[in-house]
Amino acid sequence: MSFSRFAGGSVTAGVISCIACIALAQNFPAKSVFLYTTAAGGGADYAARQTAQGVAVNTGQHVVVETRGGSPIIPAQAVVKAPADGYTILFYSNAVWILPLLQKNAPYDP
Repeated sequence: MSFSRFAGGSVTAGVISCIACIALAQNFPAKSVFLYTTAAGGGADYAARQTAQGVAVNTGQHVVVETRGGSPIIPAQAVVKAPADGYTILFYSNAVWILPLLQKNAPYDP
């Protein structure tokens, strides 16, 4: 093995390890996370609140659970309109995915 190959491999390994350190240094979540659900007091709401509590304990960030309306369309629209930054999550049952198949003019695509 020549010295230039060895040196090139060492430099590559060093650069990769620096990039990995930078990626690990990023904090996620860095701001509040929003969980959108519907049917306050229902099963999805309870599960969302339990999940939010676990996420908050494990990440140290505030997790907001918002219940919106009685139809799965309302929270789904809120999530679709939110920025695609990973801080907005739709927490609902399979009705969110089935509704557009049953309704002609659903405001979102599953």
